[in-house]
Amino acid sequence: RLDRDKNVQAIISALPHTNTHVRLMISGAGKEDAALKNLAADLGVEKRIIWTGYADQQKMLDLYHGADCFIIMALYEVQSIVTLQALACGLPVIAAAAGALPELAHDGKNGFLVPPDNNKLLGEKMNFIATHQSVRRQMGDISRSISLIHHKPTALARLESLYRDTINNAI
Repeated sequence: RLDRDKNVQAIISALPHTNTHVRLMISGAGKEDAALKNLAADLGVEKRIIWTGYADQQKMLDLYHGADCFIIMALYEVQSIVTLQALACGLPVIAAAAGALPELAHDGKNGFLVPPDNNKLLGEKMNFIATHQSVRRQMGDISRSISLIHHKPTALARLESLYRDTINNAI
């Protein structure tokens, strides 16, 4: 979803701070489509961005598998399904140090956390991921491990155990 709360403008604004070989693939549609494309043109980076538009589940899976990294700079994520999907696909993550994203993106382990308003630092982290293939692989493996903790049967079993412990301790 390309709406203001997703803060995609921060990612586009970081692109001028990256090496010229760094490219973005932006997926989704929303109220900010035109404004984001205008921003890219104003910054002179429009040729470095691939706009995929709306993506169904199969297309999203293909996009994740075609990417080197997943970036999300949303300010108010509570449970970020798209980030969990990216982790499950084994991608390193660069995320805003905001909302619940630090629960999924562990700085220096499976990616990086960046203040949502620091475009220069975001660009530096994008450069790092783009130029360190072995680190990308290691971080991607850790991402995959983190995603398994959130796998529905595992999470439900943990929740059920918590309820049982709470009931048993109350008796």
